[in-house]
Amino acid sequence: MAESITFLASFPAIQSAILIGDDGMRIALHIPEVEVPNAVGLIAMRDRRLRVTVEVVEDQQSSDDSKSRKLNY
Repeated sequence: MAESITFLASFPAIQSAILIGDDGMRIALHIPEVEVPNAVGLIAMRDRRLRVTVEVVEDQQSSDDSKSRKLNY
């Protein structure tokens, strides 16, 4: 079985959060302080190829409130 880690993250509110170029795509993630212990395993994986699955997690606000998409941790 492959190693896996799970943590909550979001795209930071910066223009360079998602970059598309000739050689592929690069993403940046904001990992809140409370999730750092869960995400620190990424350091050991930095020289390895990864399979990435993204799952949207609804925040604590009502899902009917489409005006506010900001995540609250």
